[in-house]
Order: sequence, then structure tokens, then C-alpha cells
Amino acid sequence: CEVVLREVSQRNQSRSSATNSSSAQTFTGILSENLHSLATSLPRLMRTSDDQKKLFILNVFLGYLKVLGSQVSVVLNSAAHLQRISKALMQVLELDVVDVRIVEERSYAATIETSSDSYNSYAARIQRRHFLYFTDEKIFSLLMEICRTLGYYGNIYLLTDHFLDLYQQSSSYRKQAAIVLNEIVRGAAGISVATEAQGLESQVWGKSVTKDDIKVAVVSIMEEYTSLNNWHLITVSEETERDRQDQQLLSPSSLLSISNSNVGGHTQTNSIQEISSSFGSQSSSPSTSALHQLNSNIWQLCIQLEGIACFAQALGRDFRPLLMTSLYPVLEKAGEETLLVSQAALGSMWDISKACGYHSLKELITENCDYLFNDISLNLHRLSQHPQAPRVLTVMLTHSDCSLLPLVGDIVQDVLMALDLSYQHTAALFCSVLHALLKAL
Repeated sequence: CEVVLREVSQRNQSRSSATNSSSAQTFTGILSENLHSLATSLPRLMRTSDDQKKLFILNVFLGYLKVLGSQVSVVLNSAAHLQRISKALMQVLELDVVDVRIVEERSYAATIETSSDSYNSYAARIQRRHFLYFTDEKIFSLLMEICRTLGYYGNIYLLTDHFLDLYQQSSSYRKQAAIVLNEIVRGAAGISVATEAQGLESQVWGKSVTKDDIKVAVVSIMEEYTSLNNWHLITVSEETERDRQDQQLLSPSSLLSISNSNVGGHTQTNSIQEISSSFGSQSSSPSTSALHQLNSNIWQLCIQLEGIACFAQALGRDFRPLLMTSLYPVLEKAGEETLLVSQAALGSMWDISKACGYHSLKELITENCDYLFNDISLNLHRLSQHPQAPRVLTVMLTHSDCSLLPLVGDIVQDVLMALDLSYQHTAALFCSVLHALLKAL
């Protein structure tokens, strides 16, 4: 099928390149109208059809894109087509956020340290996402291939701007838009596009898109992902957080319990206060709407962390200059107390290491420790605005060795000073940092 589609696509493109080819225009027009019609009915079909029919429908959708080939870019220049296709993807990719276990699962230092030994131990812990309108992993794979094909043939600037607009404008579409953006960038780079021999992948850099184009798109997307409103999301209820802190500090073996618990502390006090007002009055167990919001935040962070890893894969070693702005936020989330977020961040660290040519997490951290330490030092002096700084240091110490110790002398003094100034609110957090330091010794 792939060979036949490629031959038809090439024939269509060669005809389209000929001047005054009315037959080619008619053929392309028919395909584009069929694509628009299918995109219009796609959400309904995904809600009402069984899995086999869903796979068939998505294969037809993908087939239209492959036959259109480079004409996809022309079709997407039509606002009607782009809106219809994008809205269909937003509705079909809606996540199910009702699972209470997502919020309840907490990460612990011992878990993170075990996972740091190898990439395989991380991969074994990944929890697959659940979508509202399908459960078959093959359906998800097909949808991702559709997104990559759009990225491969489409205009990277147009697609990035359009889906970023959806990401910014609607909280209900934010997670789906991020999923699509991640795959569009991968597709533009030729990753996992037509893997058959002599497929589209071999021709990827023959397109008009360049790595510079992809880099521009990546920078704009990452700026949005790591912005204050989209990165520092609350993932645990205020009541649960306060109770856990009190139990830690009152425990006879507080240092041990702190070192084996999450490193979250009150790192997101401001965010908690903001979101708690929207949740209304809460009992010791969060309300259903609050629980759904926490789950939504967790998945959003996971998708954005996966996105940063996708961008590193798309750019390879050219991603290294972007580590100055992207690595610190990822390390923040690797110290997150919510299990799914910390695992996603750890996986992102592994993918970034491999894409940028580092052989281990230790090498990734060591080679970039200068500006990481600089950011930590600055943020420790502004702890009320940057309460996540201690967890970045904890993650760095956890995933490196004693070679890092000669560089942390001044940072330790900053940690002790910050602990003196804010003991009541951050004792557990800073004790986790000191425990990680002692283990590194």
C-alpha cells in the first residue's frame, strides 16, 4: 500500500508541477474536499464506531495526506481546511482525566535514584495515557503518524502558529494541541515518517524546511511550554501537601523520612493559592472537579516534558545551545513529587542526553553545571519567586557523582542561608538537598 500511495503521490505532484494542468487541479481538489469532509465527520465517527472501523477511517485520512504529498501545504493554506482538521484532532485526542490514581501516586527519592541507573528502568515505569474516544494503541499510533505527516508536508511556521494559538486560547484544547505540536516538529524533522525502504524519510532534508526553521519553531513552542502559567502548575491539593509536611517535620526520624519522600515541599505556594480559590472550599479529600484539574495539570506537564525531548531529537546536537533555557525547567520537574511528572522529566533527561550526544545523565549535568549552578544560586536568593530551586540542586546531586562537589561549595552556603531564613516553610525541602549532598560525599 505504501508503494502504491507513493507512486500515486509522485504522479499527482508531477502533474501539479505542469502548467495549466486542469486534470491535476481537479484531482487535488477532489482529494482536498474529501479530506475536509472526512475531518468534519471524524469526531462523530470516533465516538460511535468500533476500533476496527476507527482504524480504517484513520488509515483513509492518512492515505489522503500521503497522496496529496507536497500539496498538503497548499491545502492547509485554506483556513477552512486547517480549522476543520485541527478541530477534529483536538476533539479526537481528548484525554480522560478521571483516574484518581494519577494524583495519588507520589515519587520518592529512592524510586528516582533507582530509575537513574538506566533508560530501560525508566521506560518500564511509563503509564500510558487514556483517551475518551479510543483505547487501542494502534489508533493512537495512527493519529501520531497523521500529525507527523502534516508536519512533514505542511508549512512548519503556519502549523506552529495555528496550534500554538489553540494551545493559548483554550484550556480544554491545551493538552491535545501540545501532543500535535510535538509530533509536527518530529514530522518536520523526518522522524518516524514512512519507515519503509526508500520512503519519505530519505528525502526529508531535500524539502524547503531546514533545521533553522525547525529551531525557530522549537524555541517558540518551548517558550510557551515553560512559561510561568503553563509550567508551574499545581499537581497536589493544598490540604494533602500541608498534612504531609507536618507529618515529616514531627516524625522522630524526620531526616530519614524526608530523604525518602518527595522533594516538593511548599515549592508552589503561590500556584496553590491561586488554584485553590478556583476549587472553592475543600475538605481533606479534593472535590471531583479539583481532582480532574489536578489530573489535567499532571498530564499537561508530562506532554510538555515529552515535547522538549521530541525537540531535542529533532535537532540533535543543534539542541545543545537551547539547553541553557530548557534543562533547568526539566530538572525542576524531575524533582516533582507527583510520580508521573517526575518520570516524564527523567525520561526527557534521558532523551535529551542521547539526542545531544551525552552518554549519561551524569555527563549531561556535569557538562552544563556552570549555568545550572548560576541559576540555582540566583534563585535561592529569591526563593519566594523561585521556590523550585532546591529541587533542581537535589536532582543534580542525585544524578551525578563526587566530581560535582568542588563546584557546590558556594551553593551549599546559599542553601544554609536560605534554610535559616525560611525554616518553617522549607525545612523538608532543604533537608532533602542536604541529604543528597551527604550521599554524594
